[in-house]
Amino acid sequence: MHGLSPYEIAGVVPEHQILPQQLWVSKKNRTACLFCMKTFNLLRHRHHCRTCGDLFCKDCVVYCKSGDASVKVCCLCVPTVDPMASSPPLKPEHLHRTQSFHGIKLLDTRRCAEYSTPKASSTTLTRSLSQSPSAMAQVRPSPSRMEETLAMLLVETTNTQAQLVVQNGHATKVLGSHSHKINELNQAIARMEAQLWTEPRDLPCS
Repeated sequence: MHGLSPYEIAGVVPEHQILPQQLWVSKKNRTACLFCMKTFNLLRHRHHCRTCGDLFCKDCVVYCKSGDASVKVCCLCVPTVDPMASSPPLKPEHLHRTQSFHGIKLLDTRRCAEYSTPKASSTTLTRSLSQSPSAMAQVRPSPSRMEETLAMLLVETTNTQAQLVVQNGHATKVLGSHSHKINELNQAIARMEAQLWTEPRDLPCS
């Protein structure tokens, strides 16, 4: 555990609200603190907020209790993880940024909720569709649409078969022509051999 001062302990985070590391924002996607906009460098390091997964500098994160450990939480997420806790005082120039980032944090909260309850969301969606005939009608294709698709597929299949027949017929003609030429050549060779055997040969004089 970190050595924390009472000022740094901003609240308590339930363990089920800790965002898994695979859902954190990649360090490559942030060159500056999401809150104060100060650029990260060798002296200003990146710190992941354990509840929203985004990147902040050390001045914009506080430590919260989660079980027996302490975790880093950005000052924007402190009120969402523990409504009774109060985040450290903000500088005047930072106050106007809280409202501008409120929408971003809502998206992060939704991402956490979707991760923590995927089966519940799926069950709710399935139940709502089954109870709404109009919604099911939008999901299921209409019979007329299916007939149009089937007819189009049949036309394409017929055209493909016709093309194959034409191509096969052309190939058959080419092969037949080659076979005829081969037969003619074989016959010519046979005649030449027969002539060689039947022609009289001049005997050498003794």
